Amino acid sequence: MQAQIRFDRWYLAIAVPLGLGPKNSELRVESGRLHVKMGWAFTADIPVGSIKSAVKSDARVFEAGVHGRKSRWLVNGSRKGLVELTIEPPAPAKVLRKSVTVGTLILSVTEPDEFLAACAAASAQ
Repeated sequence: MQAQIRFDRWYLAIAVPLGLGPKNSELRVESGRLHVKMGWAFTADIPVGSIKSAVKSDARVFEAGVHGRKSRWLVNGSRKGLVELTIEPPAPAKVLRKSVTVGTLILSVTEPDEFLAACAAASAQ
């Protein structure tokens, strides 16, 4: 299932010139893995079996792009359409080409319900 990271118009003006816009971002569930990419700033291939929880999030975020600390990461282009994934065991990822682990991942998604259903279906297989 191919999904899309959601971008607000105001953030596109910043993200596209930096190589972080929709053309350089990916969000898909296939072959038992969740692939997340936001340009050169973030990439992760997470086994869907490691996704212990996938829910809509009402988190109030005041930033866009790639932000995080420890194992909690936000990858978004919008404050809307947020989903929160709990990953156990934490999965490896690259942030600015540096290795990190991701235990919680908040994403902005254009179609959150479809994305959550795809994650659930993939993890049930």
